Amino acid sequence: MTLASVPAFEFRSRTGAAVWNQLDENQAKAILAAKHFAHLGCVLDDGTPYVIPVNYILKDGAIYIHSLEGKKLEALRNNKSACIQVEDIRSPFKWRSAIAFGEFEEIEDPEESSSILEELLAHFTALTPVEGIESDNPSHGEIVVFRIRIDRLTGVAEN
Repeated sequence: MTLASVPAFEFRSRTGAAVWNQLDENQAKAILAAKHFAHLGCVLDDGTPYVIPVNYILKDGAIYIHSLEGKKLEALRNNKSACIQVEDIRSPFKWRSAIAFGEFEEIEDPEESSSILEELLAHFTALTPVEGIESDNPSHGEIVVFRIRIDRLTGVAEN
């Protein structure tokens, strides 16, 4: 299902002005491409939703993230469904948000993993949860590189 097949909606204020608007797929994709900080949503084994902040890059229709072993990877390995929520907030009443839904896929190929990790660390040398790793000397250790292949993309904006 694509965003184009979902009926458009808007919410109007008491004065009749449009307040919330559905974004088309290209507008939602533009938010994902412009930003690099998001919230990753997944589900723990007990069914509890789990949302964590992540840094990411968008490449070839997928969102790439790296992580150390922990709760997020355990959850994603056990339930591959995930979503990424990105926002562009100008003020409390002027913002845009996009949500990309997809499937978790761990990058198993060492060359691909290394290449993506270098690209990630080049963008986020001091902002990653894997602090202390230099982009010019990535020591992989327990670092896991994965992607969320985007199956569906939605977005909404408040004017």
